[in-house]
Amino acid sequence: MSDARLSDSRRGSRGYVLITVLLLAALIVATTASHARHTTVDWRQSTASLWVHETREAAQSGVAFARQVLSSGQSLGTASVNSGNKSISVVVTDEGGDKRSIRVNATSDGLGATIEADARVFGLTGELVPSVTSAAVAAVTADATAVKYTGTVTLQNTVITGTLRLGRSCKLTLKDVVLHGSIVSEAALLGPPYNPAMATTLTLQEGVRIEPTSMLPGCAILLPDGAIIADATSHVEIHGIVLGKSISVSGSGSMDAQVVASQPFTLPGTIDRPGLGRAPLDWPAAVSVSALGLKSLAFQTAAPASGDLAAIKTFQFPAK
Repeated sequence: MSDARLSDSRRGSRGYVLITVLLLAALIVATTASHARHTTVDWRQSTASLWVHETREAAQSGVAFARQVLSSGQSLGTASVNSGNKSISVVVTDEGGDKRSIRVNATSDGLGATIEADARVFGLTGELVPSVTSAAVAAVTADATAVKYTGTVTLQNTVITGTLRLGRSCKLTLKDVVLHGSIVSEAALLGPPYNPAMATTLTLQEGVRIEPTSMLPGCAILLPDGAIIADATSHVEIHGIVLGKSISVSGSGSMDAQVVASQPFTLPGTIDRPGLGRAPLDWPAAVSVSALGLKSLAFQTAAPASGDLAAIKTFQFPAK
């Protein structure tokens, strides 16, 4: 009888020990899981974690990509970019004029880095020669006072007001001329690609002053198809951009705006460039510039909107 009671007591002790071990194991597993989750979240949220640093670097790569988009003349919009082992979203938006907005999102599950920037841009000279905008083309086409020249023409010792349109293969020479207006080729009005058979030539001799009017404000010479030559006798005063396929200047004077060609050229030291080097020169609205550079880049601190604040106040943490 005594042996039977002893056996029941041992079985009861073993059952108690088993239940206790199972409870301890469950507690250890729950504690370990909670600690692992806490550690993982803390690792991702910590400003010192590798993951956070990677998202920040990815976001900076997105800003560099946005700058590349602007400087290469690519179309604006939204792009998905791979940076390391992360896929980030880059949005470049035209805000009108010289303003662009840049937004880079390098987040996952609501965590990570987001960069928002306001950019001011300016046109870059180089192989991507600016073209005349459709609005400017329409204005010149509708201008009843514009004069069209064809063949070989020399204008000298005169003052001219209006737009000079150079027809197919026109060769125009200005000698001691003051022009209140602009010079534009028919090829420029038709737009790229420019037909070599339509190439024009403009030669400047002795005193030449060009002052654009409200018809093509800021535009002095628009010959993206043609050659612009200021010979050794020339003394020029040009207020407005000068745009050609090739530019050859051996005279003196001043040019106070952009001077750009699709072929390499050098302006001599006898040509003054007022304002050049102080800041990027502006492009007039009459031309469309594909390649852009950054004049300034400002990173704004985003303040939470009223809807964001309401969502934060009413947010319910998940039950444990």
